[in-house]
Amino acid sequence: MNMPETNVVGASLLSLLPGIDAAAREAIQLAVLMAQRVAESDHREGLVQDWFSHYRRQLQFYGWDALTAEQRYRPDPQRRGAVERSLHIVQQVAGERHARSLQASLQALAENGSALWQMQQRSRQMNLFQLLPCAPREDGNLDIVLYHEVGELALFGFDFPVRIDEASRVRAELVRFNPRLFQRTHADKVRQALGRILHEEIIALPI
Repeated sequence: MNMPETNVVGASLLSLLPGIDAAAREAIQLAVLMAQRVAESDHREGLVQDWFSHYRRQLQFYGWDALTAEQRYRPDPQRRGAVERSLHIVQQVAGERHARSLQASLQALAENGSALWQMQQRSRQMNLFQLLPCAPREDGNLDIVLYHEVGELALFGFDFPVRIDEASRVRAELVRFNPRLFQRTHADKVRQALGRILHEEIIALPI
């Protein structure tokens, strides 16, 4: 892939920098969507209380490894608009490249009514949304910012309504994902388990 891409995957917005091939893109989509569905189902049935921690464990099972503690979000006391805050957090965690990629993806989402509507619906159902800017590494793995915010997504144009002040409602960290390992060990089973919803829950957006 020589051009950036953006995908809506359930309640997540994937921002893919150039250099991520089709197999790696599919691996991210499958892992994110399956982890979301497992976490949501188990949380709804009362099997787990902390949605994010359970979701995070699912991703670890699929080959997403947390990096050092220094690469996690530290609460910033400065008040910001929600989009500006999200971009600032991503830049803090992973740098300018990830933040620029996410900004382009947010703009693409704001301009695509059907994709925005679907992400809003999933966000309302789960009362959360995620932003996942992804960048390729020379070793074939991916560096991904896992940005998770509790609250309903409601994009109007290119801005979120300011909803939250409590830093505990936002989590962000830099993780590393091995897409080739996922394709070898999990992809076929996950693809079969997800079935037809793959075509319903994943939308590619032009940038």
